Amino acid sequence: MFLVTVVNHLTRHLVPMTKVHDPVYPASCEAEPTSAVADPRSDPASSITSTSSLDIGAANSPPGTALLDPDVADADLPMVDARADVTPAPTAAEPLPNRSHNLAPLVLASADLRRLVALGVDVSGWDRRPGIAQFVVGLDFERQVWPCVRWLHGAGVPDDQLGPFISRNPLIFKERLDDLQVRVNYLEAKRFSRQQVASVITRDPFWLLFSTSRIDRRLGFFAQLFRLEASEVRQLAAKSPGVITSRLRDIKDMRFTIKEEFGFSSAEMRLILLGKPKVWTLARSTVQERLQFLHNVMGLPHRLIAESPNVLTFRQWRVRQRHLMLNMLGRDQYDRSRPGFVSLDSLVGSTDEQFCRDVAKVPVATYNEFLKTL
Repeated sequence: MFLVTVVNHLTRHLVPMTKVHDPVYPASCEAEPTSAVADPRSDPASSITSTSSLDIGAANSPPGTALLDPDVADADLPMVDARADVTPAPTAAEPLPNRSHNLAPLVLASADLRRLVALGVDVSGWDRRPGIAQFVVGLDFERQVWPCVRWLHGAGVPDDQLGPFISRNPLIFKERLDDLQVRVNYLEAKRFSRQQVASVITRDPFWLLFSTSRIDRRLGFFAQLFRLEASEVRQLAAKSPGVITSRLRDIKDMRFTIKEEFGFSSAEMRLILLGKPKVWTLARSTVQERLQFLHNVMGLPHRLIAESPNVLTFRQWRVRQRHLMLNMLGRDQYDRSRPGFVSLDSLVGSTDEQFCRDVAKVPVATYNEFLKTL
């Protein structure tokens, strides 16, 4: 395997690693071991009702009644975001040289950093994150780094994603393996499949920095706010875990825009969320501009936008240019019940060559000349 090959190559002159003991964890996953260092990601807000009563484990059961009230769901927002750069606690390792302004010279001098680079880790961005370089240089590879890498791989992070994972979230090495396993056990207790668990932690490296209680509240928040079934909650988390760990206030603001400002129904909002979760992480002003053009200028009904939410993720100029081209040709027909139907996905999800050949049915040169008139 890739990991074995890399490590054998880099550690052939080093002392062999000792086997890490993987303890057996309780099935409840309610209590996590307490770290000696205060966790800035903890949620002390006692006013928030626990969502553990939400039976995400039931295949198609409706959300429970003792769910988190959306009006108080953002109580954890004033806390330090687990995605934000957190300056790690000082270690006993030798400090960075005073003359070193980046990690490049240290990679040449440190065998441990070279081993990280060999795993595919991009250390270039760590210089811009306060405290990260100091923290990484102070790590003991055999005791802190390699056991965590092996655990991540065993939890489902593919070989070729270990480097990108660590590049984005080197603070994973601050977490105890016991805590990480409890957070995975929680997902399994909620009947996430092994593939879904792997998808969650691979797609969002910051997920594992959230305690089980915070994840539990957030899953309950989405279940209640969007009237999601248990299976739909798991589907959303596996497809776009970053939405679950994003700022809840931003989710509520986006919901207000889509529902109150543009009049989408609850069912249509659910279609958008499950079809293209990325929409809910875009800037609110961006979605407002795109919906304004799609609904008010192009005249698209809410149902059609909800069924093809991918159109909301493309820049407005791309949609505008192609729509105006079709309008000039008399081909701007987006109603599937009428002849000459043009799907929104084919409108924006193709190259200029494909669009001209399959949709507009004109030469690319004609399209380029038209663009000059805009």
